Amino acid sequence: MVEKQFCWVDQQLVAFKIGRANYAIAIHNVQEIVRIQTVTRVPNTPDHVDGVINLRGTVVPVLNLHKLFGIPDQEVTEDSRIAVVKVDNILYGIPVDQASEVLRLPGTAVEAAPEVNSKNHRDYVQGVAKSGGELWVILDPKALIQFFRQKAGTRG
Repeated sequence: MVEKQFCWVDQQLVAFKIGRANYAIAIHNVQEIVRIQTVTRVPNTPDHVDGVINLRGTVVPVLNLHKLFGIPDQEVTEDSRIAVVKVDNILYGIPVDQASEVLRLPGTAVEAAPEVNSKNHRDYVQGVAKSGGELWVILDPKALIQFFRQKAGTRG
């Protein structure tokens, strides 16, 4: 098996919390961060799909990373937001417990995703960044959406 080479360039990341864990997505994948709004549940959708929101006339599916990652849902607070990411020209909403900052990191601050028992996480975890004494798991939104689709039993 050929080991994937890991090379990270200087980048800006949108940082957020899900539960007490730190996550980040490359800023070019995040269209915007919006306040939590009413999510309309769609019948017969998988458990990890909360429903849809109306974002200025566009219907946006809302995907629940708490459920995907096995993190208990948190109570909605003043800090709660929805990160709107764009994958293949489709918008997706990801509720986060707090959108904290934009991280500006040199490539040397990011390491490859650690080896664990689950291959699935390696598909959507791009790496781990070290910033300000904290670790941030960097997510690949395209791979994350593909993983959601696989869990839902759809292709796309």
